[in-house]
Amino acid sequence: MEDRKLACRLPGRAESPAAADKGAFSAGGGVGETLVLRPKEVHHLFFVPFREQPIYSTRAHVFQIDPSTKKNWLPTSKHAVTVSYFYDSTRNVYRIISLDGTKAIINSTISPNMTFTKTSQKFGQWADSRANTVYGLGFSTEHHLAKFAEKFAEYKEAARLAKEKSQEKMELATSPSQVCVEFTLS
Repeated sequence: MEDRKLACRLPGRAESPAAADKGAFSAGGGVGETLVLRPKEVHHLFFVPFREQPIYSTRAHVFQIDPSTKKNWLPTSKHAVTVSYFYDSTRNVYRIISLDGTKAIINSTISPNMTFTKTSQKFGQWADSRANTVYGLGFSTEHHLAKFAEKFAEYKEAARLAKEKSQEKMELATSPSQVCVEFTLS
């Protein structure tokens, strides 16, 4: 009788399921491992979908515009911190998030009307009307600033397309359907 089994690849590594039989992975089924399921064994699998995923990260010094003067920059981090773009696939939303320890110092949803402006060789800024602030980022190199600005434009365009698509869905859902019904009277 044939030894039947099912191999499940969990994200994280590129090794093949066949490698699991050769002992390449433990049978724990952790992230990045291959789990081999055999008949007549009890298997409990829990898949937790990650709603929001980081899609690009860099390091920068974070600032916010002084709300009283609207001119001076106030540092929100004492040192360079990780600044990440996140994508929420369930809501089709892009955000910029940065933490200083456990404190969120940037939590900005990218909208189609936002603009990222390079104001010097290593500094750029954008206004977030929802957060009622202007964020500024100081980068260590011109290349890091250019890459962040490139990603901002890319995700801003993706946000615009997502907004258009959701508006089209709303219009279809709210417009009366044009159904033609034919009746025969006898």
